[in-house]
Amino acid sequence: MVEVVVLGERPVVELVNTAPEGTGGAVDLLSDVDLAGRWLIAWAEANPDEPFPRVPRLSEAELESMVLLRGAVEQVLGGSPRPSSLAVVNRYDSEASPSWILSVDGSGRLGVGRRWWGDGVEALLGLVASDCIDLVRSGMAGDVRRCDAPTCGLRFVADHHRRRFCRPECSHRARQAAYHRRRLDDR
Repeated sequence: MVEVVVLGERPVVELVNTAPEGTGGAVDLLSDVDLAGRWLIAWAEANPDEPFPRVPRLSEAELESMVLLRGAVEQVLGGSPRPSSLAVVNRYDSEASPSWILSVDGSGRLGVGRRWWGDGVEALLGLVASDCIDLVRSGMAGDVRRCDAPTCGLRFVADHHRRRFCRPECSHRARQAAYHRRRLDDR
């Protein structure tokens, strides 16, 4: 069974991570409906504060939309997007992006929530497109980096200039490999 990894990163980074690069045996998590469905469930579980509408069963058309948006945001984050990629991101942002709403609970306290304009996958794609635009707007698109672990390839938003790994497990494996290389060189 294929491992589905969700890091708890921003939605746009998580979608891009469905196709990790440089990992040898990595599997594209959007290569079929079942894998993509497992990724959606893992993403929802890792992000309980973003309760986007649930998807009972992913359709081929929804999967194609996910792949299309993933390709577009990869180009945007890579810094050299084609006009067609910008159009895809802008379309999902304008058509399905969630908006913030104010509400008052039973005790009179003011709260903030999300209004979802799409349903299921459309809602998620709107969230990803909006997040992509926000990442560029905030100047953080250049902070999206690829993990330095040779067997990983996942991307993350570097919250510190010295951060090199997407998660502690990758950092640990890299340190262990360096230790073993030094031991072999000492012999």
